[in-house]
Amino acid sequence: MAAVDPILTLKEESSCPICLDYFDDPVITACGHNFCRSCLVLSWRDLESDFSCPQCLTVSAQKIILANRQLRNVVELAKQLNTKKEATKELLCEKHKESLKLFCQDDQKPICVVCDRSRDHRSHTVHPIEEAAQECRGKLLDWLIPLKENLQLILESKLKEDKAYKSTMDTQSVMDRCDKDNNRKPDIRYLVRESTLECFNTQHAYIKEKIKTIKEYFPKELEFSRFKGFKVPIIMDPDTAHPKLVVSKDWRYVRWTSNMRVLPYRSKRFSTICAVVGTQGFSSGRHYWEVELKDKGEMWAVGVMAESVNRKGEIVWTPQRGIWSIGANLLQYKAFEKSVIQLFPRDEPNKLGVYLDYEKGQVSMYNADTVEHLFLFSQYTFTEKLFPFFFLSAGADMSLV
Repeated sequence: MAAVDPILTLKEESSCPICLDYFDDPVITACGHNFCRSCLVLSWRDLESDFSCPQCLTVSAQKIILANRQLRNVVELAKQLNTKKEATKELLCEKHKESLKLFCQDDQKPICVVCDRSRDHRSHTVHPIEEAAQECRGKLLDWLIPLKENLQLILESKLKEDKAYKSTMDTQSVMDRCDKDNNRKPDIRYLVRESTLECFNTQHAYIKEKIKTIKEYFPKELEFSRFKGFKVPIIMDPDTAHPKLVVSKDWRYVRWTSNMRVLPYRSKRFSTICAVVGTQGFSSGRHYWEVELKDKGEMWAVGVMAESVNRKGEIVWTPQRGIWSIGANLLQYKAFEKSVIQLFPRDEPNKLGVYLDYEKGQVSMYNADTVEHLFLFSQYTFTEKLFPFFFLSAGADMSLV
């Protein structure tokens, strides 16, 4: 039997069952299972009662989320040990005992510099191993993102199935429904539910294993770096800025002012909220930009906005009304979904990265300094042009990086 790697085991035990990454601000539920705080909050976003554990589906009448500080310390230790292990690991050529610094495209395997000069590889296409690895990681990332989406869909389906079942059943136990003295058979709805959940669990386990395998090949930072490859130069449109916002002459900086300036009428100018949008809209492709929060003021928000949003009337900050954004109100971070979702970033973000994938219907938000993923808007169908969106309130200012 192969020896168990204690560091690998520690890493697995320090991973959230929802996102499969290291626990981020770990919390524990009433049934004893642990999750990232943001993952659990997102899973319960549409629930007002009957809070089901995403792992075992045990239902709690109250939303119980307790910080697990001891686990948080264990996670930090696991990260440090894994980093040290990766730093000391070096692969050597079995034949020449040299470092494997090259990759043979023809044989699809790493080789050393001595192998490269040998007759076996002399006519082959050979690249530096890091260059070949970067290309492979890009292909893996193309598979990883839809796998993560499918994992979230399965989780949401499990919770909905469990909630629907409990709303139609009596509170009596399964033992009562299977009482042998009365020759009663199990309720057909219970059997269907068990079969459905078994199917969900099988799919969930399969996708988790695939994601785990892929994630072993690259750190989270590489996924973020790949998004930065789609960085586009954007500027703010002063003709859209609310009269309390002042846009710089180079159109890359905006600040809030208490003075309501007298400006020419523009149909595209905001008149009800202190916002401004970019000059360039996107109706296809993948795009990334960064916003630096110079002073956060009382409130700010960053994201994308649909062209059809009425800038003169009431504006509702939800994807259903054409705005995909996150922001903060006095350091309480939020994602403006169908219902407001509380966010718990590890570090206070000073620079935000916004990644838009139009065809996939996704908007991803990052802390651009720490590469922490803050929120993902996904599974939307974009049908019109989308513009970079910026909102500021008293004391706030921001600039494009």
